[in-house]
Amino acid sequence: MGKSGHFGTSKDGEKWKVVSVGSSSDLQNIVYGNGRYVLVGDNGLILYSSDLEVWERQLSISISSNLLDVIYVKDMFYIVGSPNTLLTSLDGVTWSSSTLSNELEINRISYYKNKFKLTGDTKSIAMSNDGVDWTVSALPSKANYVAHNDEEMIWGGENSSIGKHVDKAGYIIKPEDAISDIHIHSANYSHGLFILGSVNKIYIVLENNLFKLSNNDADYYSIDIPNRTIIGALVIDNILVALDTEGYMLQIPLYYT
Repeated sequence: MGKSGHFGTSKDGEKWKVVSVGSSSDLQNIVYGNGRYVLVGDNGLILYSSDLEVWERQLSISISSNLLDVIYVKDMFYIVGSPNTLLTSLDGVTWSSSTLSNELEINRISYYKNKFKLTGDTKSIAMSNDGVDWTVSALPSKANYVAHNDEEMIWGGENSSIGKHVDKAGYIIKPEDAISDIHIHSANYSHGLFILGSVNKIYIVLENNLFKLSNNDADYYSIDIPNRTIIGALVIDNILVALDTEGYMLQIPLYYT
């Protein structure tokens, strides 16, 4: 998200303001809930703000783990970090912690189909109805990055294949063998498309095959981005906006048929 305690904000996507949070730690993720922004980063960094300008550091617990992801679900903030750390808070200021299974090496938390899901640098996924009691299951590949809509969840990782979850009658895991042995560095869902950022390439996986990109009938479409590693992307007005590791923003028109 941001290097050495800095990130950018913009009202129109064109003019950007650099914000410093007063820390040298790298920033990993941010979420909004209960009237506050909560930002997490390396070396146990948890900051909160009501306006994205003035940031305060939580002092309720002492933690040194690299904190990698944060979500706000059911009136509660959830943070996960390495190794296998889970933090929860009602207000983003006062936090409690718990330690999870060593099988996971967690770096992502998501909430999908009324279940919390933890994934990371192993071929495992942990699921929970309440965010307290967890059940660990095997995956066919690593799930460092996850994106989902209301019906499907897609994942990818380094030296991995792209996998797809579909919850129908029970819990079905379907690896997508068409895309394998790749290095996924981001996963996003935007405007009916799953977008996965990789080294020199962006993969677009079509939602339920409802969308088709021009001159392509496959379940996915790839765009070559030479000499770039894509770490985030979304679709705005049929424009794919992608961010790379060097801080460059790329804009690519999409044409639907």
